[in-house]
This record gives sequence, structure tokens and C-alpha cells, in this order.
Amino acid sequence: MPLPDIVQIGTITLLLAAFLVQSSVAGLFGYAGLGVLVAVILAAIARRVGPTDRPNPVEAAGVCFAIFGLLLVANPGGSDAFLSTALAGLLAQSTWAYLRYPNAFKSLGNTQRSTADRIGRYAAWGAAYGLGLTLIAAVVMGSAAGSGQPRPSDVPPLGAFALAYCGGGILAGLLTGLLLPLARWPLGVMLLGILGASCGYTAVGIAIDGWSLQTLENGSFIGLFAGAAFGFVVRLQWMRTGDSGA
Repeated sequence: MPLPDIVQIGTITLLLAAFLVQSSVAGLFGYAGLGVLVAVILAAIARRVGPTDRPNPVEAAGVCFAIFGLLLVANPGGSDAFLSTALAGLLAQSTWAYLRYPNAFKSLGNTQRSTADRIGRYAAWGAAYGLGLTLIAAVVMGSAAGSGQPRPSDVPPLGAFALAYCGGGILAGLLTGLLLPLARWPLGVMLLGILGASCGYTAVGIAIDGWSLQTLENGSFIGLFAGAAFGFVVRLQWMRTGDSGA
């Protein structure tokens, strides 16, 4: 068995073990059963429909959000339960991605850049993405100001959002450039998406609420919930546009 497959299967096994242990310690035995059932059903569906080398971004993102939507609806509440939801969601997403898209991302194109070039390229991409979000925020805040609505005291100025969006985008780009070879495998795509989304959401949280461990925790949790879908959509966009990502 190739090493990447061993690593991915090992990761799924570790997620299963962590989910079962954490849920059992928290006394969430019914929820543990639900999480395993969701993963088993998705594995059966993936086996039934078979693997694809041309993933549909709507399917990839839709499955990710549907998994977490179901698990959040069934969530019994409490911090322990939300950690169980995160682990169960990652377990189900990883199982689906490994079985459904095993060979879809193996090519990063023929042009391989150096690590330094990749890091610089994606840091610039992250900064541009942050500037785009800043422009959207400027339009929204400008429209509110134009209508005579004062800016609420708990809403930071535009400059804070600009720093957060661009800073988060640059950090996400740095990590993407450094870890880009992992984008050859479905679980690697998930990891890059989670890291990128966590950077972005944490940066915005810092702009709004200031730096704290709670802000870091909130940004990381949102990244866990939304990151896999984000990673698949971005990776598939590279494939559609002919960008190797390398």
C-alpha cells in the first residue's frame, strides 16, 4: 500500500479513536453512535457510487456542510459536545473524501516551483483575497454611512478589518505555499482548507473582539466546520482553470 494511503487511513483511524474516546469521556454515548453511523453510511454510499476523478465542487462542499449540519442539529449542547461534533464531522468528511476522491487530486501540474516561490505566490494571493474582502466591507460600511446610520460602537473601523482580512489571507497563503504538496491527496486538501479558514476566521475575530484564547478557539472551531468545503472548492477551481497550484 502506498505511503500516502497508509497515512490517510491512519488519520481516519486516529479520528475515529479520538471521537469515541472523547465522546465516551463526556458521556455522549448516543452521539458517539450517531457519529459512527454517519461515517459508515457515507462510506457505503461512496463505495456504491464509486470513486471519481472529476469531483463536482457542489457535491464536495455540499456533503461537507450536510455532515456538519446534521451533527449540529443533533448536538446535545455544551463545549464537550461541540468538540465531539468537530471530531465526528472530520471523521465523516475524511471517510467520504478518501473513498470518493482517491485519485482526483494527484496531479499538481508539470510546473513545480520552489518552496520559496510557492510561499511568495500564495502569500500574495492571500493578500489579494484579503483586499477583496476589505473592498466588500468598505462598500457595506459606506452604504450604511451614506444612509445616515452611525457605526455601532462594537463594530471596528474599516482599517481593523483590512488588517484582519489581509493578515489572515497572508498567513493562510504562507501555510498553503509551504504545505502545498499535500494537495495531491483528499485529506491533504481538507487540511489546507481547515488551516486557511482557521487563519481567516481567527483574524477577523481578533479585529472584532481582540486577541484572546477564546478568539483563537472560536476561529479554529469555525475553521474545522467550514474549512474542508473551502479546501475542496479552491482546489477544484485550480483544476478547472488549469492552474496547477504548484
